[in-house]
Amino acid sequence: MAALGRAADLGLARTPGQSVSYAVVDDAKQSRERVLLASEELNEYDVGFYRELLVPHVVKKEPRRYFSR
Repeated sequence: MAALGRAADLGLARTPGQSVSYAVVDDAKQSRERVLLASEELNEYDVGFYRELLVPHVVKKEPRRYFSR
């Protein structure tokens, strides 16, 4: 929802079913400032947000690498 709101703020019309590419820059925020669209200049992003998404999948895929008996 934040990405769609940001797109609307920038005057970018979207139709139902159309995708919006974005990056989370501050997951702590609950507004349109939480994200930046792919068309905007991205200087940094919320590393912790993406780490929380990625790590469980990596560990699931290669558990022996991360857990030993």
